[in-house]
Amino acid sequence: MTPRPTDVTLARAGDEELLFALICASDEEWSLGERDANKIRGVVWEAINPNIPQPKPIFGVIAGTSIIEGAVGLYPTEPWNSSRTYLRAFFHFAHPMHRKSTHGVHLMQFAKWFGEIARQPVVFELLHPIELEAKERMYGRHAKKIGALYIHEGMVE
Repeated sequence: MTPRPTDVTLARAGDEELLFALICASDEEWSLGERDANKIRGVVWEAINPNIPQPKPIFGVIAGTSIIEGAVGLYPTEPWNSSRTYLRAFFHFAHPMHRKSTHGVHLMQFAKWFGEIARQPVVFELLHPIELEAKERMYGRHAKKIGALYIHEGMVE
C-alpha cells in the first residue's frame, strides 16, 4: 500500500478562499480554457461540504502558514462504456514558490493512497497544450502510462 504523506490533508471548511487562490494561480500554467470562477467555487464547495452526497470531488491540500502550497483534486467518474468507477485526478498543482519541494510527489502519493483506500484506480490528467515535460516525467516515475489524449480546437472560440 502507498503510504499516506503526513503533510497532505483533506480540504475542509475554512480552506475555500486559499484553495480558490491556488486554483487561480494554476490557471496561468494549466488552464485549457477561460476561468469560470463560479464553477471553480462550486466544485470547491462540493468537496468541502460534508452534506453533499457521494460521488463528489475531494481535494488533498498542503497548507502553509498563509497559503495553500499545493493541492490535488480527485473526482470519481466512470468511462462511457462501463460502470466501474475510477478517480480522475483533475487538478495537481504546487505553487511556484514551492516547486523545489516534495509537494508534487506528496500530492501524487496522496492521490494513489486515496485510490487504494477507495479501491479505485487513479487516472492523472495532463490537459494543457504546452508545458507538459516536468509533469510527464513525474507521472512516468510514479504511475503507468495508459494512452494519450489529443485535441482538435477547430472553430472553438
